[in-house]
Amino acid sequence: MIKKRKLVILFAFVLMIILISNIFAITVKSYKPKYGLTTDNVNFRSSTSLVYGSIIKQISKNVNIKMVGETGNFYIVQLASNEVGFISKDYVKTVTNAPNAKVYTSLTPYIATVTATSVNVRRGPSTNFPKVSSLNKGTSVTVIGKIDNFYTVIYGTNKVGMIEASLIKKGTNTTTPTPAPSTPTPTTNLSLADLVLKYINEARAANSLPALTKDWKLADIAQRKSNEMVEKDYFLHTSPTYGTPFDMMKNFGITYKTAGENLAGNSDMKAAVDSWMNSEGHRKNILSNSYNYIGIGVTKSEKYGYVISAMFIGK
Repeated sequence: MIKKRKLVILFAFVLMIILISNIFAITVKSYKPKYGLTTDNVNFRSSTSLVYGSIIKQISKNVNIKMVGETGNFYIVQLASNEVGFISKDYVKTVTNAPNAKVYTSLTPYIATVTATSVNVRRGPSTNFPKVSSLNKGTSVTVIGKIDNFYTVIYGTNKVGMIEASLIKKGTNTTTPTPAPSTPTPTTNLSLADLVLKYINEARAANSLPALTKDWKLADIAQRKSNEMVEKDYFLHTSPTYGTPFDMMKNFGITYKTAGENLAGNSDMKAAVDSWMNSEGHRKNILSNSYNYIGIGVTKSEKYGYVISAMFIGK
């Protein structure tokens, strides 16, 4: 019985890691490349997810790498072979000698859109590197750097790869928001946050899931997040003031077993929820059976109409 209980707890912990890794978007900033040396055998990953499938290969101890970005406890690295991926910071020490790799140019991160019908994401800066994924026309990616005529991009659920520069073009500063029309769509006498909750619970009901309950304390935190995004003109899961949504919840006294966050910029609450339902990661949050409480914040925005934050927790 004790052994079985330990297995159940371990499974729940692994499940929580997977849930968080699927919903937590990377925050990238301007970054000056630096050099490192692996301190032990370490996994070279395609994403920050800790699941086995994200491992590309294992890097040996004392291998020179170039760190071209970072997020959380991971470096975005360029190997001597010019492959790009993630390595845990726990297994890297900073050094002055560089790997024998091509010049990496760091760029101020920006959103770009795929312009071709289907674009291959590759492990390195040429078509000789293996394809790791393909993206459809209109898909948004975050460009963080460049090697030759290939951009280093962050895409999907915390994945990194390279795309030929001619196949994407600079777009808006986020994948979710859409420009606000001149005349916002009329709403009912419900508050905007309540409308978002109404549409989310309708989606859950359509999938035979119980309704989420509004948590007033969580709603206050979500409102603070929306307010700050408008005031400081950013659109990221990680707040420059409060940190990650998980940090923010804990710092304001919210306890949870699992947690997630959806963000949107839209002038219409129904359109915002529809956009979430059409996005795999956001849809998983809305339809997760692990969550039973929600907090929603909505703030007027000249850029998007409204900025919407939805924080989910399971207790």
